[in-house]
Amino acid sequence: MTERKSRILIVDDERTNIQVLNAILQENYEISVALSGEQALKRAFGDKKPDLVLLDIQMPDLDGFEVCRRLQEHPETRDIPVIFITAKSNEKDEEQGLAVGAVDYITKPFGPSVVLARIRVHLELKRKRDILRNLSNKDGLTCIANRRRFEEFLEFEWQRGIRSGEPLSLIMADIDHFKLYNDHYGHAAGDECLREVARSLSGVVSRQTDLVARYGGEEFICLLTGTNQDGAREVARKMREAVEALGIPHAFSPVAPTITLSLGVATLVPQRDGKTAHDLFLAADKALYKAKSTGRNKVAALDGLDEAHEPFTAPRPVREHQRILIVDDEQINLNVLKAIFQDTYQTISAASGSQALELARADPAPDIILLDIQMPDMDGYEVCETLKDDPRTRDIPILFITVMSKETDEAKGLRLGAVDYIPKPFDPSVVHARVNTHLTLRRTLTDLARRNSILEDALNMRDSVERIVRNDLKRPLMDILNRSDRLLATRDLPASLRETVRDIERSGFELLEMIAASIDLWKLERGVYQLDPHPVNLTRIVQTVLRALSPLEAMENKAVRFITEDAPASIMIRGEELLCYSMLLHLIKNALEADPPDRPVTVALEHPPRQDTDQEGRSRIRVRIANSGVVPLEIRTRFMEKGATWGKPDGKGLGAYSARLIAETLGATLQVHIDDENQRTEIVLEFPG
Repeated sequence: MTERKSRILIVDDERTNIQVLNAILQENYEISVALSGEQALKRAFGDKKPDLVLLDIQMPDLDGFEVCRRLQEHPETRDIPVIFITAKSNEKDEEQGLAVGAVDYITKPFGPSVVLARIRVHLELKRKRDILRNLSNKDGLTCIANRRRFEEFLEFEWQRGIRSGEPLSLIMADIDHFKLYNDHYGHAAGDECLREVARSLSGVVSRQTDLVARYGGEEFICLLTGTNQDGAREVARKMREAVEALGIPHAFSPVAPTITLSLGVATLVPQRDGKTAHDLFLAADKALYKAKSTGRNKVAALDGLDEAHEPFTAPRPVREHQRILIVDDEQINLNVLKAIFQDTYQTISAASGSQALELARADPAPDIILLDIQMPDMDGYEVCETLKDDPRTRDIPILFITVMSKETDEAKGLRLGAVDYIPKPFDPSVVHARVNTHLTLRRTLTDLARRNSILEDALNMRDSVERIVRNDLKRPLMDILNRSDRLLATRDLPASLRETVRDIERSGFELLEMIAASIDLWKLERGVYQLDPHPVNLTRIVQTVLRALSPLEAMENKAVRFITEDAPASIMIRGEELLCYSMLLHLIKNALEADPPDRPVTVALEHPPRQDTDQEGRSRIRVRIANSGVVPLEIRTRFMEKGATWGKPDGKGLGAYSARLIAETLGATLQVHIDDENQRTEIVLEFPG
């Protein structure tokens, strides 16, 4: 797929200027144009948002400073880099432009190579920032907005609502009895459930001005801007119905047989009356409690708001004292630059290129480097190139400050990786503003990268836990079970030890069953289970299952007859021990529980002669499990479906269902034969030999 060209919005009321910029940029970028400030804002908030804005200052309706300020104050556009391109060359104008949020300031007339180089630098910075911000604002499990993003959005929209007088509505939603779902279906299935609910809620809310986020655990939250309570209740109703329509089975919920949602709605018009965004949050939380305490699976709203006690503030990143490395071989230049920054930043200095490299690689590293070009041992270009080639220093922003003012010199510096180029003599306020802009960008990137690293660590830990459970625990458990089996095959094993070994074997398989229930079932359901087929002794698996079920036989006065006539002592198939064990355990246990007392269940192993093969020339190995009694009519058509159970108050309806999924995964067929006349049920499993 061809990568999309970056979009650049050119804003200028002079068509000649637009034509010049378009000629420079059209080959590499997708260009859109605005002839006024108002038109620029419409383009920036439209469906095809620009990746960068080239903005003139002098325009008839809104000047460039006001356009930039409005773009910076809205979360949808605040991350779009703005570069002023203007005939206003006064240093105070440049300082004002950077102060309102622009990332650069280019005066007319300009050199095409310089414009291209500066645009390239800021688009690359934006690309990195977008990647990191997207990751840090996104919930790692559901891929929708996270709590941090929601709290920032709520605080911003609250302040905007104070100015606009429009209502804000908040919906808090909670999955009903989700702990029971996790406890019985496993955390892996719970994670998939959360993903599906998140997708469903996001599908209901389509306006770009609204936000759906995962607040934590099984809680979701939605902020609706410019929406009154009736409108919010309607959105909440659609959310509840959308989740119910997913039909995710929840056999253990006292509310419904599927996953459901309880929702609380609150609405407030932000004002400067002492109430805060936290009041709105508390009201929605109380409405949610009302929905849950009156039956769940419903929407509730509060008619009024109670007084809140704790002020709400969005979390702010902790800013460390930032260091500037100043590199110049002239002491007077070092002194001037130190004086500019001494009140706001920590400065260190280097009088040569080699010394600069040493300080840049030191710990702690500088946050930004101001670099002269003309130096005796190593010029600034070589220093910049060396820093950008070194993984330890390549992310430190570099600003050239030099007497070399040719366009070719500036283009070369930016091409080597510098983020800015300031010619001498310079205005101190402009230098300070430019450095502050780049340090803010640097701080943002560093903060986002740190949050992204935390997120990656959390995801890696989840994967590691699953890998530990799946592999590191299974393998030693299987070794314990194999050794138990060999001990039980020893004829002279004392009776007391034999019973102890059987207890160990039963406990081992119970633990493996827990692993299978929590991890394997949801993978089998979604067809993502990675089968590791190898030779498995089916005869031994059946014998192990029967030993595990012997307490149930004794307790219910039932028996199982194991028939292996005309079959080899060991029948081998390809599969996985645990899957085969789990499947046969469920099927034989179901047969035992359905069988009347004193009527034996029969389990027969059949290995047909070699001439009895299927169409592909493979022999079919069969396991027949038969019991007295028939499957009740009420569940007969869905006997192998999820949640099908009858006559068992604590039944989950997962045994036959999981057995069917395992059979399909192993390439086996599973058939149910019901004989109403003789009151007999037989399940036939066929494996390829």
